[in-house]
Amino acid sequence: MPVYTYIGIKSDGSKISGTLEASSKSILINILKGQGVFPEEISEVSSKKKSFSIALPFLSKKNLPDIFFQLSTLLKSGVVLTEAFKITGNQYSSRYLKKTLLDISSKLSGGQKLSSVLENHRNLFSETHINIIKASENIGRLAESLENIAKYEEDRKKSLDKIKMAMVYPLIVLSVGLGVVGFLLAYVVPKMENIFVSVNRKLPLSTEFLINTGNFIKHYGYLLVILILAVFFTGRFVLNKNKNLRLKIDNKLSNIKLVENLNLYRFCETMAFLLKEGVVLVSAIEIASDTLNNMYYKDILKSAALDVRMGKSFSESIASKKGFSEIVAAAIKTGEKTGNLPMIFERLSSFYLKRIEKLTSVFLSVVEPVFILLLGLVVGFIVISIMSPLFELNTLIK
Repeated sequence: MPVYTYIGIKSDGSKISGTLEASSKSILINILKGQGVFPEEISEVSSKKKSFSIALPFLSKKNLPDIFFQLSTLLKSGVVLTEAFKITGNQYSSRYLKKTLLDISSKLSGGQKLSSVLENHRNLFSETHINIIKASENIGRLAESLENIAKYEEDRKKSLDKIKMAMVYPLIVLSVGLGVVGFLLAYVVPKMENIFVSVNRKLPLSTEFLINTGNFIKHYGYLLVILILAVFFTGRFVLNKNKNLRLKIDNKLSNIKLVENLNLYRFCETMAFLLKEGVVLVSAIEIASDTLNNMYYKDILKSAALDVRMGKSFSESIASKKGFSEIVAAAIKTGEKTGNLPMIFERLSSFYLKRIEKLTSVFLSVVEPVFILLLGLVVGFIVISIMSPLFELNTLIK
């Protein structure tokens, strides 16, 4: 459905502008008249021209740092909030982003608060964003908070990208190796079968195994891929539905140092940001727990938030639960005594980020040669299985 921007005059003589969806201009005019608005100017901002853009929220989230930074810059320049969202929305070719930002602009022009409007767009904006904006609206520092959110999202993206990039090389090695093996099994080995069959001799077991495997991959490889995808998505569905099973699995995973440090880093980083922005401790704990994917840590933090709500100190609650080291409990206790919890959580996030980088480095230094060794053994096995009958054939010919 097309999206239109409009400028009109209300019954009291004041001007109003906004953005609305309607199937046509005539229907939009009727909608506005029903709201007591007489349109002066109407323009379509979402044309029917198709552009190559995928309207998916999770792909649009990478634009969040830029969106918040642009909004902050416009507000600091004196542009009103509704107009800031309209200007920012019109800069994106993504239909999803444009529609979302223009919808927010339209709702804001109707007098709603930004935090309330963002509640309807949780696919793009997280609980952290909404609560920070809600806190900033109460103290009148929205532009500064939007800029801080932009910096937070950018820093978090850089940290995660650093970890992801470290995993790229071994994944490339594994992908190339599997591709080579798959090619040999699916195309090279089956073509050698006719040569081997023409020799009236029993083939080695390894060669027979390769030929059967190659034929299977060539004729039924797509079924194997479908089966793997089916198992993967079924597993995800079961884990999402069965909370107890997921909790048990996440509990086991939390014993892995890298998983533990990743969850603690993300929690401490979010806590530092929320507390700096003036979010109260209980709300900060609840929001930070929602940023974690691990159900085990989520449950611990939800329980800790309840303890704090009941009057218990956060450090005492954390110290009494498994999953958090003594370092975290001691640091939080120091922050409570000095009244500087945001700085403590900032230091903890830096500490865990360094540990993640160190563990990742050690992990990769072990994984890379193991991948290369395993792929070398597989390729070597294939070459020997192919070449040994060929050598035998060459001997018979002589």
